[in-house]
Amino acid sequence: DITERKKAEQALRESQQRLDLTIEGSNVGTCEWNFQTGEVHINQRWAGIMGKTIDDLEPIGSHTLTNSVHPEDLPEIRHILKQLISKELNYFDFEFRQAHKNGSWVWVNTRGKVVEWTEDGKPLRISGTNLDITEKKQAEEALRQNYTQLKAIYNTLPVIIWSLDRNGVFTMSEGKDLGAIGLKPGQVVGLSVFDLYRDDPIILEHTER
Repeated sequence: DITERKKAEQALRESQQRLDLTIEGSNVGTCEWNFQTGEVHINQRWAGIMGKTIDDLEPIGSHTLTNSVHPEDLPEIRHILKQLISKELNYFDFEFRQAHKNGSWVWVNTRGKVVEWTEDGKPLRISGTNLDITEKKQAEEALRQNYTQLKAIYNTLPVIIWSLDRNGVFTMSEGKDLGAIGLKPGQVVGLSVFDLYRDDPIILEHTER
């Protein structure tokens, strides 16, 4: 009678199917790295982030994880790996650039942890996910450039420009005329109008009310 075994096999298949659908729906690449043997297993999305297929990356091994990384990002990756090995870090979550098949660089957010250790305390298996965040990074860079351009314009105008949140806290202060009142651009960011003008008669009257 193998009924119980068949039930267990069916439950395992259904569980794996649910996991596969979840991974597919989240659009993340998955990777499992045997740190001791160098054996690496990835899914198609992991390769697809680089514009490739799994076959394009064969033979897949430890080198697959590092050869495509931007040289400027490798030191951070090595540092994080050392922290994982020494158990200073339980979980990794960082961003790096990865080479794309078309010659460009894509930004990737990778997350994961050591999921299995050897009996003598060495990392055995590291599992993680990769998520393509290139569009997010491009949007952040566009905003940064816009802010830089606006700041340059502010500093040519004979005005002072402030920005406050709903609590009256300064979130921006720009303009070349800030020097006329003894301030520098950005100096009051984080302060409230009451901090800056606590001795002002209008502010005092408002506070008393």
